[in-house]
Amino acid sequence: MTREEVLRAIKDAEIAATETLSNAKKEASQIVSQARQNASEILTAGKSTSESEAQSLISEARASAGSE
Repeated sequence: MTREEVLRAIKDAEIAATETLSNAKKEASQIVSQARQNASEILTAGKSTSESEAQSLISEARASAGSE
């Protein structure tokens, strides 16, 4: 293998590594974005559930207080 072939192989490997790194960063960004979206949906659902349960407890307490 000549010196030029070795240098070309090194350059090709660097280009491939850069491309691999770029793809990994894109994929990581997508994963983080999806995780944030899922977390937001979970928080929204939890908040809605807790508000509904709190309202139910308040209604039950009012009904109990009204019957006494």
